[in-house]
Amino acid sequence: MRVLFAVLLFVPAILLAEVPSVYTRYGSMHGVPAELLYAVAVTEAAKPGEDHPWPWTANIAGESHYYKNRMELYTALLKLVEKERFLFDVGIMQINWHWNAHLFDGDLWYATDPYANVNAGAKFLSDLKRKSGSFNTAVALYHVGSMNTPDRKRRALEYCRQVQSNLPGVGDAHHE
Repeated sequence: MRVLFAVLLFVPAILLAEVPSVYTRYGSMHGVPAELLYAVAVTEAAKPGEDHPWPWTANIAGESHYYKNRMELYTALLKLVEKERFLFDVGIMQINWHWNAHLFDGDLWYATDPYANVNAGAKFLSDLKRKSGSFNTAVALYHVGSMNTPDRKRRALEYCRQVQSNLPGVGDAHHE
């Protein structure tokens, strides 16, 4: 039942006519606009052809994986950790485990909780905004880490365009 409830929190915003409340809660807690937080989640964790994020998502070696439930996601990632492979993104906000496990106190099970993951994503975006001075740069850095090469700058710009297109009411996926 709890899994069903967690998944229902992340149904498409178009069906709710607003951003799901979890994004509003953690966005306001960390000073991040809920619409931006939701757009990042859609960009990071939407299954192909869908316009809402899937909470049981991982990116491993540049390839997205969508699991049926939290336990499947956790089990797959735990196998990587046991092999000392830490370069993967976890959950609905696709938090990189190698660089940001501290956002979950190093607890992989906690990182697979959609609420904890949205909270960590909001905190991370807020920290990046504080350091960079703008949400535009924060969103770019969320994806590429730094913009110290032409390729990273190009990827950051493309990512920002994707996030912008996923803002509720802006992107084609959010129009009837």
